[in-house]
Parts: sequence; structure tokens; C-alpha cells
Amino acid sequence: MRIIILINACRWAESYGLYNYPAIESILINHQDEVPLEEDITEGKSTPSHKNIRGKRIL
Repeated sequence: MRIIILINACRWAESYGLYNYPAIESILINHQDEVPLEEDITEGKSTPSHKNIRGKRIL
């Protein structure tokens, strides 16, 4: 479990371009590693099908 917390903290730091111990420590202290990254939220989601949504061929 601890390794997952550290991996999430490192992913957060990388998303901000921070590559040092104090940045990762701050993420861990503030429990920011528990908040999903935006890429995790949007992953797997697609535009819902709807007759008013135009595809590539229209543009």
C-alpha cells in the first residue's frame, strides 16, 4: 500500500515538472496523492453518442 502512495505522489510531482524530494514530501504531507490526476479522470471516457454531435467528416 505504501508503494502505491509513493507512486501516486511521484506521478503528481512529475505532472508539475517537480523532480525533488521536498516536492514529493509536500505532496505526501498534504495528501495530494489521494486526489486523482486529470489524466486518470478523463481516461476511458469518450464523447457520448448523440445525433447533434458532429464527427470528423463534417469539418
